[in-house]
Amino acid sequence: MAKLGIDIGGTFTDLVLVDRHGRIWTKKLLSTPRSPLDAIMEGARGILADANMQAANIDLVVHGSTRAANALIERNGAKSAVITTEGFRDVLEIGREWRYDMYDIFLEPPPVLVQRPLRFEIAERSYASGKADQKFDVSQLEELTRCLPLDVRAVAVCFLHSYLKPDNEREAAEVIRRIRPDLCISISSDVSRELREYERFSTAVANAYVQPIVKPYLDDLADKLKTLGIPAAPSIIVSAGTLTGIEDAAEFPIRTVESGPAAGAIAAAFFSRLSAEQDVLAFDMGGTTAKASFIESGNPVQTRNVEVARAYRFKPGSGIPLNVTSIDLIEVGAGGGSIAQVDDLGRLKVGPQSAGAEPGPACYGRDGKSATVTDADLLLGYISKSGFLGGKMRLNEEAAKKAIGVSVCQPLKIPEIEGAWGVYQVINDAMASAVKMHASEHGKDIRKSTMVAFGGAAGSHACHLADQLGIERVISPMRGSVLSAFGMLMAPVAFDFVRTVPQELDKLNWAIVSAAYADMMQNAERILAAAGLTSSKRHAIPSCDVQYRGQGHSLTIELPSGWLNDGSAKTIKARFERRYKALHGRLAANVAMEAVNWRLRVLLAAQKLAPRAIAAGSKKPPAKKEIRKAYFGALGFRKTEVFDRESLRRLHKVAGPAIVDEIDTSIVIPPGWKATVDKYASLVIEKERGRSRKGR
Repeated sequence: MAKLGIDIGGTFTDLVLVDRHGRIWTKKLLSTPRSPLDAIMEGARGILADANMQAANIDLVVHGSTRAANALIERNGAKSAVITTEGFRDVLEIGREWRYDMYDIFLEPPPVLVQRPLRFEIAERSYASGKADQKFDVSQLEELTRCLPLDVRAVAVCFLHSYLKPDNEREAAEVIRRIRPDLCISISSDVSRELREYERFSTAVANAYVQPIVKPYLDDLADKLKTLGIPAAPSIIVSAGTLTGIEDAAEFPIRTVESGPAAGAIAAAFFSRLSAEQDVLAFDMGGTTAKASFIESGNPVQTRNVEVARAYRFKPGSGIPLNVTSIDLIEVGAGGGSIAQVDDLGRLKVGPQSAGAEPGPACYGRDGKSATVTDADLLLGYISKSGFLGGKMRLNEEAAKKAIGVSVCQPLKIPEIEGAWGVYQVINDAMASAVKMHASEHGKDIRKSTMVAFGGAAGSHACHLADQLGIERVISPMRGSVLSAFGMLMAPVAFDFVRTVPQELDKLNWAIVSAAYADMMQNAERILAAAGLTSSKRHAIPSCDVQYRGQGHSLTIELPSGWLNDGSAKTIKARFERRYKALHGRLAANVAMEAVNWRLRVLLAAQKLAPRAIAAGSKKPPAKKEIRKAYFGALGFRKTEVFDRESLRRLHKVAGPAIVDEIDTSIVIPPGWKATVDKYASLVIEKERGRSRKGR
């Protein structure tokens, strides 16, 4: 039997096939934005042919997609309506009543997904205090539903305090479904069952907005895989780096907004464990964006609060807040296809706009006119113009020169190579700035980290980026260009639950907390049984969100094992104080701590995959593929040895300047760096001690 991972990106679609003997086949091809499944079908047929394997032998298919995220970013989701408690029609626009840039007098608030004419109120009320609920008038809701415009395809039901009492929302959904069975319905207590109305409403509305887009896509994916003869229904990777079934993903598509990048972090964590690295920066640079995340003690750092579709990439509050569990990622509009241009002030800017797969960078020869990072990398000598995608795609160097010349060199009146080097430096600076900011928000000193670099464009930039960040060790896994698709095959099946039970830690009623966990565990058992997942190897991980009383933000603390009691509160306090001090440098004096949300993750054992160890090479240096000139800033053009990745063996060493070509990427080893091949074929690239950054 075999397992297939499929990752659709903005520029390339990646596939990885692994059989029961651990043999691996990969396929990378240009994405087909107008019909994304076309690339999947072509790639699946091709990779099965490469492996000489029957489709019926595939027992697991895992898919990650940017479908939901793109719909939110591009604002092309389904026309949706909101039904809410009387008096709360404008929660989405009021938000938290703060400006994301207090000095911008022209500041525009982020546009909401559902405009006011399609937000409706009904008389109903639940109370957090325990006061008797006010049920809604069924006839009022029926009339409202009948009056909804026929082109409305989804409805979000968002009632006050439904995180405590979801009955009104559930009954309202049944009424709406009876009148308009064609509608997709999202109720906030199912999408995000925790307090804070604005974030809960926002998450439910975003889920409704993308549901009519994602559900048909997933259904079509399942049907097309069946036509290939693949018997397994696809599993979907969610933002938390875990797997769920296609039905769950269709009902809660908002949980998939970071599915592809999350899979990359899972794979980076896997290689960090193989290398016994405790503190890792995962760096993923593809054709459209670059992502970075932190790996601590072999596991990706997670967050409970995500913001997508920001108007300003580095300004929290300028986008759509979501209450979803996700691997904590920083994303930059910096990929191989990022477009370079000179603005009205004469500044060279790169990204966030991308040439994508259609038409792609100018050097692809697909009528692309824009100068991109890939064009610059080609002119700098970092990419083989004849060996791209294993020689299936010859890059057009003249088209790259023309694009860089017109877009960069002519406006700035600089030579061609300086224009290409400028593009390279600007994109590296943008990524370095984003990573530094992300690290400072987490209280991390990234100079102590090891970088795991992957994605099609990462190899050309990883060492230069590491140099700017003060990182002296980079790991480039074999087949790193498709590592996110590989990571999908290592993700565990998991389900996350949350209940809001706010209590001071010193006055906890453990009976209420235990009842909340019993309810969550019962839901987990029901979902597992419905999915046919009755494995005894499931594992439950409880945690809670803790904050000082009066604070608006909390830290998630894993609970001690065993029964919860007063002794557990002391452990929770100690863990919270340790985390809080690491982040803020001090503790609050004489302020009570409170636990707000109680969480439970139930997961099944992850797929067991491991790359096979490779044989040691001879003591002779590895054979060179060719020598070509590559540009390294102040050092100018240098004769650079080029090696074929497949020919390298364990313990082989390569000193910079050098380039290691793979079938779908190139790894640049600058002067002052050296690489060694480890037992799993990863390139471990280290900076030589005492070397300055002259190459910048």
